[in-house]
Amino acid sequence: MSLAIVGDNLIAAATCGTLHLKALARTTSGSDVLLNSPARILMLYITGELGLMSDPSDYADWPLYVGFLPDAPAAKTNAGCVYNTAGTQDERLMSGPVPQHFGVQLRIRSTDHNTGWRKIEEVASALDAVINATLATAGEEYEIQNLSRMSPILDLGLEVGARERRFVFTVNYTMTVRELLNN
Repeated sequence: MSLAIVGDNLIAAATCGTLHLKALARTTSGSDVLLNSPARILMLYITGELGLMSDPSDYADWPLYVGFLPDAPAAKTNAGCVYNTAGTQDERLMSGPVPQHFGVQLRIRSTDHNTGWRKIEEVASALDAVINATLATAGEEYEIQNLSRMSPILDLGLEVGARERRFVFTVNYTMTVRELLNN
C-alpha cells in the first residue's frame, strides 16, 4: 500500500489523513505570526466566551487586564490580569513550521482570601477544559487549541506595596493558538 503525499503534507500522510499540518500548526514563524499577544487573546476568551470576568471598559465586577494590574483608587479591588510569560518552542516539523506554545500567567487579587481563591479556581478549571475553542472578536478569529497548566495555583500572600490589603494568586499555562483568518 502506498500513500500519496499531497501538497507536502507529511503529517497527513504519516497519520493516514487523521491529522493535517494546519491542524497541528500553532502560531509559527513566517506568515503565521499572531497579530495580538497571547495574553490579550486569553483575556478576550475569559471575558467574552467564558464570561467569568469582565472587560475593564465595562466597569463591572472582576475586571481582567492585560499586562498590568492597576492600583489606582478607581480600579476595582477584586481584579485580575493576564501576562505573557516564557513559553516553549517545539522542533521544526518536517515541512518547516516551528510550533510555539506561548506562556501566559493568570493573576487574581482580592480583599478576601477565600473569594480570591474561589475565583482563580473557577477560571483555572474552565481553562483546563479548553480544547480547540474558537474566539471571534472585532473581525479577528482565533483557535485556542490547548491550554496546559504548568503550575498549581500559587498563593502569593498579600500584594506588595498596595494601598490596601489584598491577596494575590497566580497560575501559569502554556497556550497553543493560531489566527484563523490568515490561514
